[in-house]
Amino acid sequence: MTLSATGNSSTAQIVVGSGAVLNATGTTFNDTNSIETMQIVVNSAGQLTGTDSIFHVTNVNLNSGSNDTLQYSAFPTTTTVNSGATVNIKLNDFTSVGNQGIVATGSSTASIDFTGNYWGTTNAAQIAAKILDHTTDNTRPTILYSPFLSALPPYQIFATAPANATAGAMVSVAARVVDMYGHAVPTYSGTVHFTSSDKAAVLPPDYTFTSSDQGSHTFSVAFKTAGVQTLSEMDTATSSLTSSGSVNVIGGAASSLTLTNVRRLPPPAPP
Repeated sequence: MTLSATGNSSTAQIVVGSGAVLNATGTTFNDTNSIETMQIVVNSAGQLTGTDSIFHVTNVNLNSGSNDTLQYSAFPTTTTVNSGATVNIKLNDFTSVGNQGIVATGSSTASIDFTGNYWGTTNAAQIAAKILDHTTDNTRPTILYSPFLSALPPYQIFATAPANATAGAMVSVAARVVDMYGHAVPTYSGTVHFTSSDKAAVLPPDYTFTSSDQGSHTFSVAFKTAGVQTLSEMDTATSSLTSSGSVNVIGGAASSLTLTNVRRLPPPAPP
């Protein structure tokens, strides 16, 4: 979903007040057409949650007493966070954040957790330059940004399998681990586990991705049971990294015939 502010007003605001919840999951916020300032403001007892959100706005302001959880999201030039806010801000992309664009407010003795995010660089000095906190102004709280991510985090596993398969025949399944923008994550080194609704299927063993995979690997699967069967892949350490799809399994030709409980008939009686 995309939310856009349009028109000729100089300022537009989305204000999340006490008791209100703004679920921004999967939402892109845009300011367009002469909107000089578009802000998202979360006040005390307000809540902002979002996964896979893109904030093309002037400022996100998380005030004291707000409760904010944001993951796999892209942040704007400026984000202001008060030390009195309860925040869970992990696995996000801060590449577009400008100089001193993460602004800490509140108690000078407090710290605000921004660890586990990607900043578009692994140079600590360049990351620090994007932050305005106790380091440059001792009246402000401290932003904790290290440890940080060296690349955008894996967001989803995409598996590509044929729409139809013949029972007993091997088919190829390509698994690709992508970031929040759909790009392969070449640094992914997790382990994937396969399951299927076909309990007789021949599935790959758990596989740990290596640097040579560059975020993509092809596996072989053999379904045994006719009908629509599901195939799922999941990172063994991160359950949110998962994918599932359906394959129509067509019964194959019989490869053998087994007879059981065969009895020899007695010879016919003499005439």
